[in-house]
Amino acid sequence: MKEALVQWTLLNNANYLSECLQFPFSKKVGQEITTEFGRIDFILENSRQQHLIVELETLLNTQNKLNYCFNQVLNYSNVRFTDDTKYCILYADETPKANKSRIENFGKKMIS
Repeated sequence: MKEALVQWTLLNNANYLSECLQFPFSKKVGQEITTEFGRIDFILENSRQQHLIVELETLLNTQNKLNYCFNQVLNYSNVRFTDDTKYCILYADETPKANKSRIENFGKKMIS
């Protein structure tokens, strides 16, 4: 599965993407944004001017891919376009169940 094609498809199906992310966004702020902390896949904004920085991964099926993804999100936590910025990992449903649990645990640590 090509990540660029998945990203294009999701960004062109706003209702579906909003549902997947549980983030009803009003606009795309940007995509493929290069920062000193890495290339951000895309950033969305909702009606309350909250931003969501999205790390898109098609399949997280190895520890190396998980580590890379987690490091990307940790690096992105240094990037803020607004004071109310959140971060997420959007990944394929085919990702192994054990890795889904690791992603969920990582997300809980990021929130606390």
